[in-house]
Amino acid sequence: MLLNEQAQQLQELNYRLELHSSEEADKNQTLGEAVKSLSEAKMELRRKDQSLRQLNRHLTQLEQDKRRLEENIRDAESALRMAAKDKECVANHMRTIENMLHKVRDQISLSRTAATRNDFTLQLPKLHLETFAMEGLQGGPEVVACQAMIKSFMDVYQLASARISTLEKEMTSHRSHIATLKSELHTACLRENESLQSMGSRDHSNLSVPSRAAAPMDTVGDLLPLQAELDTTYTFLKETFVNTAPHSLSSQSSPGVPTNAKRPSQIGL
Repeated sequence: MLLNEQAQQLQELNYRLELHSSEEADKNQTLGEAVKSLSEAKMELRRKDQSLRQLNRHLTQLEQDKRRLEENIRDAESALRMAAKDKECVANHMRTIENMLHKVRDQISLSRTAATRNDFTLQLPKLHLETFAMEGLQGGPEVVACQAMIKSFMDVYQLASARISTLEKEMTSHRSHIATLKSELHTACLRENESLQSMGSRDHSNLSVPSRAAAPMDTVGDLLPLQAELDTTYTFLKETFVNTAPHSLSSQSSPGVPTNAKRPSQIGL
């Protein structure tokens, strides 16, 4: 009876031991699975953390690119505004130059039509080169090209003005010389007429004397009202005076020559 009870207790203990062992095995299996799941979770977390760091780096790069693009946009807008401002300034400056050149052209036209032609001078305003310097426009190829064009034009214009001034002085000298030659020729013609008149008074008995005396009076009438003539070249007037002077001298040396032979040289003046 006692043995049966002990055997039964032993069976119960074995059953409990097996049950405990199975529970321990289940717990170990569950713990292993939990450890495995935790390892997988850690790996997944690491992957996500790495992906997050990559996304952060990419986001940082995108933000930097965005800032650079914004700076480039601001620079482009500023450059466009400066270009528009330079273009407007160049256009205004060119219009100012055009107005000044129109004034110079009108001044030249008036000076050419005025009576005092000796006062004909050209004065180019110097405001063209000072405008851009005062406004401080240093950028842009359009501004540089405009400045170079204006400077070249002013250089050429100043050379032309200096040349015209020199030619005006030469023309004044030539006019003075021509006036002197006319005065000398007029004096010579008067002397010739006086000599012809004196010869006519001495030869009043001759029938041809009245006609000879009338001709010099007509010649005197042609010679006395000397007036200003149109401007011609100095060479042409010089040749005219040189060709006329021998006729006057020959007329004084041979008073018997008819007066109508001398008239072409006198009218040629």
